[in-house]
Amino acid sequence: MAAFVEPHFDAWTQGSGNMTVVDKVPPEMLHMVHPHWNQFPPMNPLWHSILGFAIFVLGMISMTGNGCVMYIFTNTKSLRTPSNLLVVNLAFSDFFMMFTMGPPMVINCWHETWVFGPFACEVYACLGSLFGCASIWTMTMIAFDRYNVIVKGLSAKPMSNNGALLRILGVPLATIWGSLFAKANAVYNPIVYGISHPKYRAALYQKFPSLSCQDAPADDGQSVASGATQASEEKA
Repeated sequence: MAAFVEPHFDAWTQGSGNMTVVDKVPPEMLHMVHPHWNQFPPMNPLWHSILGFAIFVLGMISMTGNGCVMYIFTNTKSLRTPSNLLVVNLAFSDFFMMFTMGPPMVINCWHETWVFGPFACEVYACLGSLFGCASIWTMTMIAFDRYNVIVKGLSAKPMSNNGALLRILGVPLATIWGSLFAKANAVYNPIVYGISHPKYRAALYQKFPSLSCQDAPADDGQSVASGATQASEEKA
């Protein structure tokens, strides 16, 4: 009876003989696959479906959330501060991370192998590393800015627009290292913005009420970090 109520991978692989996961790779891609993978059997097609669906959902959440962040921060005058330039840059890199990584992954999960050829595979890896590292280094710059404001307070040297742009231009130069958890960050970063930034929540309520994190717009000013930065500028 158990055979009728739960799937069995062994039954699926009975007719595959000595097939391995490499047998599904197109001939023009074989030179890019390490012989180590010849020892593994083909993956159950169910996992391709699950992974493709998961990446599709995460991609839609990421592109919608980061798109809202870029639109609201660039179209709300009170949010155009030097510190928030870094936030917009982070949303930009996260958006294009999932925009370039998500659709190819879903298509290849449908075909159960890479179907775009060797060159596209290298471009895919390059874009993933580029946008992933850009997100990581942008978060590093944001962390330095928050440290400067929180630890030094009003005595800290305020960040200027030129300083923020200089940091943003320096981010691509630092993207030669691997990107860890970049795709996960691209998904949950917009949620963090919505929870932690009062001014963003108020602007989100005005422009996209259905996505708002609050019942009514709260006129509570800018975030603590942005407010402290502006206070430092006035003192200077």
